Amino acid sequence: LLGVTPDFNRPTDPRFTPRSSLAQTAFSDGFPLLLISNESLADLNARLPPSSPPLLMDRFRPNIVLAGAPRPFAEDTWRRITIGDQVMEVVK
Repeated sequence: LLGVTPDFNRPTDPRFTPRSSLAQTAFSDGFPLLLISNESLADLNARLPPSSPPLLMDRFRPNIVLAGAPRPFAEDTWRRITIGDQVMEVVK
């Protein structure tokens, strides 16, 4: 179990969040959200040796999983996504 004090401050990397210099994260690897598409995972699994079991999505611990991307890894080129009325910048 891990805890942090209320005054704990872990800013995101400013090289990738120049307009959001106050962005912070806590337990994630570097940013609060991780985005991945089903198409990217399917492509990755297709590249594994036949003797390897397929990788499951939870192995990558994404917060947002998308279906229907136009091609594998398309999300790597996106700069902004909208979910409902929330617009989010994709920074890395």
